[in-house]
Amino acid sequence: MMGINRMKNNKVKKARVMLNLALSITLSCILLLVEMPFKAGAISTDQRRVYNSGTYYYDSSSTSTTGIGGCQTPGTQLPGNTIGEQVFNFFVTTGGFSNESAAAITGNLQVESADFTVIDGWGGGGGNYYGIAQWSRDDRYVKLVQFAGSTQNAAQLPYQLNFIMYELKNGYSSTLTYLQSPNYSVSEKAIYWGRNYEVAVNADGSLQAEAQRVADAQIWYQRATGNPAPPDTSPTGNCTGNGSGSGNGGGGGGGGTVDGCTNPFPGGWAPSRLDMGYDGTFSGQVAAPCAGTITYASDSFSNWGGWIEIKLDQKPSTLATSTIYFAEGISPIVRSGHVNAGDPIGNAVPNRNWNGIVGNIEWGVAQDGSVGTPTNTYVYGQCGSAGAAASVFAFVQWAESLGVAAPTSTDNAGCP
Repeated sequence: MMGINRMKNNKVKKARVMLNLALSITLSCILLLVEMPFKAGAISTDQRRVYNSGTYYYDSSSTSTTGIGGCQTPGTQLPGNTIGEQVFNFFVTTGGFSNESAAAITGNLQVESADFTVIDGWGGGGGNYYGIAQWSRDDRYVKLVQFAGSTQNAAQLPYQLNFIMYELKNGYSSTLTYLQSPNYSVSEKAIYWGRNYEVAVNADGSLQAEAQRVADAQIWYQRATGNPAPPDTSPTGNCTGNGSGSGNGGGGGGGGTVDGCTNPFPGGWAPSRLDMGYDGTFSGQVAAPCAGTITYASDSFSNWGGWIEIKLDQKPSTLATSTIYFAEGISPIVRSGHVNAGDPIGNAVPNRNWNGIVGNIEWGVAQDGSVGTPTNTYVYGQCGSAGAAASVFAFVQWAESLGVAAPTSTDNAGCP
């Protein structure tokens, strides 16, 4: 009997220890929750000022989908006299964006939300899009609610703006990279945001309400700086793929000519995504984009299928190398020698290795090499690096300057 009593006593002692431990952990969590608003991570003085004024601070190190940092409760007061001012100020001060980028975002959100009238409700597309950025009902709105913790929170502007920051860090990183670059104008950033974050693209590849997005972005920039938005640097203006001619096949044709180079798709270009290059489908023939030398051409190269490399006589200043490749659904017309801009160099054939679509190709910047020896894509093996994505973006900007339509998706830029 004594042994049994000892066993009972030991069990009671263990239970008490476990109870004390549980109480200690609970108390620690309560204290942590109380202290969290004052320990939101390493933030700047400006961010601290905005946070203390009621703005929900975005912690870029967090990957939580149930609220940034997991414990913070956002205030409802954002600095600014109007919703538009609050949005712009948020992205400059809390988001850390330049005036150009904040204006591009704000102009787009103004269009999406019908002049900031649809914040806590459903809007276009048959009532299937929600909030200031018009998140889709069955996809991104669900993630917004998960992020905010409830439908009530998801209706609040601070949660929605912070969800935008969360998405930029988790799934839209190429858009974030583009906005952080100083090399693009307000208009270019506005168009890029509309295409790649809002994905507001028509069936023909054009951006919905493009002129209004650009105009609103420029107005926000002027209001913030007191100066008109700087002119675009893109030779075609705003990178919309509007060459000085007309084409077909997805809006990608056109005869735009820049520095002796021309649109390589006279029969039309139906755009698709970015990867190590630029995917899409052309009609008819591919023309040499600039004068240069065919350094390699084959109907079958490695696992690519058709492959043509042309080393340009003059390297475009924004490209990493002088060599452009066309791969997959293409058969060489010219297999060696010098060609001029606009000379036909390849015919459309089925993309046998991937999808069987006639004229479906990838094209982009290749590594420079010697005549007769194939190289590889310039960004091969660099997937995930900022340099790889930047290189592909620079190539697409150059292609758009020739009148080639913009891609439909950019989030995989730099990767296979």
